[in-house]
Amino acid sequence: MNALAEDQLQRLRSLLAGTRIPFGMYVGKTPELDNEVAGIRLPVGSSRADYEAAVEKVRQEKRSETVYPPEEVCSREIMRTRGKQPRILLTNVKQLELLLTRQRDVELFADARLDFLVFDEAHTFTGAQGAETACLIRRLRSFCGRGAQDTVCVATSATIADKRHPDAARDFASRFFGVPTDSVTTVGEAYEPEVWASGLSLSGAPKKDTAELRTPAFVPSRPRRTMART
Repeated sequence: MNALAEDQLQRLRSLLAGTRIPFGMYVGKTPELDNEVAGIRLPVGSSRADYEAAVEKVRQEKRSETVYPPEEVCSREIMRTRGKQPRILLTNVKQLELLLTRQRDVELFADARLDFLVFDEAHTFTGAQGAETACLIRRLRSFCGRGAQDTVCVATSATIADKRHPDAARDFASRFFGVPTDSVTTVGEAYEPEVWASGLSLSGAPKKDTAELRTPAFVPSRPRRTMART
């Protein structure tokens, strides 16, 4: 799940650079102190164009440094500072449970609005792990003082489907997030039908040899240079 969080972090850097919306990733590898963050940290006020230019420069020079936009909160130290918590936090389930149990980390969720709660690859939360995560969701909402109707919960998956049970995804979301079934909206895929034009026909076989057909019919001659005498 850390690999998934890191992939989403790369996307957030490109999307949020220059927006002044703070975001961050809190997983096991997140540096403890701010001065431990290695890489290129862009100054406050840098735009998305500045971020993209810095990333391109690192790529062209074949360096492995990470470029951080000013919106990214990179260390646990800053995330724990009241008033500097990221508005968007990327983490994994195990880490989230630790954050809610460690006194030094609960400040992350102080006065949190918890407008959105997103779980990617939701089909992995089955059995005991799914039940434990469902309980964790309810603990998080309770800590933030939010009811089930106050938070928009999103679960993404490409495999939660059952031909014998069309509402499998809706029932899963209802149990997982603890919301009424009729309040769940499923978003699926719609394929555009492939429509071919009518009246199509195949061309006949060529009357000449195909090698001859590939030979240019006209080869321009090289222009001659003329000189005028005086």
